[in-house]
Amino acid sequence: MRLSAILATAALVVGGLAAVTSAQRTTSGNVGYFRTQSRVGGTSPGKSWPFLRVSGTQGKFVGISHTMRGPTTRNYLEGDERVFVDGSRTPQIHGTGTEDFYQAGWYFNRETFSTPFHGNTAHLAPATGCPADDDCTGAYRLMIGDAVPFGSSLTFDIEHGWTNDVEGVYSSTAYWYGADQAATAQTDSLTVGDQAGEQQHGYTGQGEVETLDSAFEGDFRNPLTLKATHRVTQAPVTFKLRIDRSNQGVELRRTGDQSVAGQHAEVTVNGHRLPDWVQPLGNRTRRWLEDVYQIPAGVTRGQREITVQLTPKSPWSAASYTAWSLR
Repeated sequence: MRLSAILATAALVVGGLAAVTSAQRTTSGNVGYFRTQSRVGGTSPGKSWPFLRVSGTQGKFVGISHTMRGPTTRNYLEGDERVFVDGSRTPQIHGTGTEDFYQAGWYFNRETFSTPFHGNTAHLAPATGCPADDDCTGAYRLMIGDAVPFGSSLTFDIEHGWTNDVEGVYSSTAYWYGADQAATAQTDSLTVGDQAGEQQHGYTGQGEVETLDSAFEGDFRNPLTLKATHRVTQAPVTFKLRIDRSNQGVELRRTGDQSVAGQHAEVTVNGHRLPDWVQPLGNRTRRWLEDVYQIPAGVTRGQREITVQLTPKSPWSAASYTAWSLR
C-alpha cells in the first residue's frame, strides 16, 4: 500500500474520532479539538527529535506519521521514545527503539507492512529513490486504544540513534486532541529536609536528612540532574498540602531516591484508608524518580487541604511532595 493511501486511511480514522469529539463537545463543553504538530529538518547531536511539545493545555496524544533519512546501517532506528507528562522529570513511557515504537523489530527486517494502526510503509535505498549513501524509512502509529492523556503539558520525544549522535533528516506529524486550558495545576509543595517547609506543612517523620546529587532517567547523553535533600525512613510520615477546594481529585507527586527498588507504603488521606502506594522501579545509577499517587475526588472534593499519612512497609525515600489539583 502506498504511503499516501496509508495516510489517507489514518486521516479517516482520526477524522472520524474528531467528528465524535466535536459532537461530544456540543453537549459537555470540555472535550478538546483535533490538532496536529509538524516538524521537518536535520537532527541535532545530543538532542531528541520532538514529536509533540505543548503546555498550558489538556489533551491526548493519538498518533504520529514519521519519515527518516540516515545512514544505510539504519542505526538511527536505535532511538528510544520518551514521554513526559505534566512536567514530570521522569518519563512515564521510555521505549526500547524506534522500530519497536512502530510495533516491529530488528530494524524492520521483515520488509514494509501496513495495518490499521501501525506500519512501515516505505523503505528506500539509493537504487530505489533515496539520496546517495542514505537509507529512507517511513512509518506511522495510531495510538487509539493506548492514547497518552495529559492534564497540563506533554513532551513526546524520540532519539535519532544511540545517544542521539546519528545524523539524519526527519519529518513528523503528531496527531492529538487539546482543550484551551489545563485540567490540573500544582497547588502546594513540600521540600523534605527544609526545616521551615516541614514546619509549615506539619511534617512529622524520622530519617536523617541526606543530600543526593544524581540524575533522572531519560536522556543518556544529557541527563537531567538534581542536587537536593531527602529522607529515607521506615517510620510513619505525616504532612499537609493545600489543594483547590473545587478539585475533581488530587495527584500526589513524590520525588525520591530509587536506589532501593520496591518501595511500598500504606496510605491514609484525611482519615480515609486508601490503596497502598507501591513503586517497583529501582535504579542505582540514575537515582532520582518522580512518581504519582492518585487520590480520588470522594476524599478531596470540597476540602482546602489534605492530611497525608504514609506508613512505609520498606525503606521509603522522599525529597519533595507536591499536590496537583484536578479541575
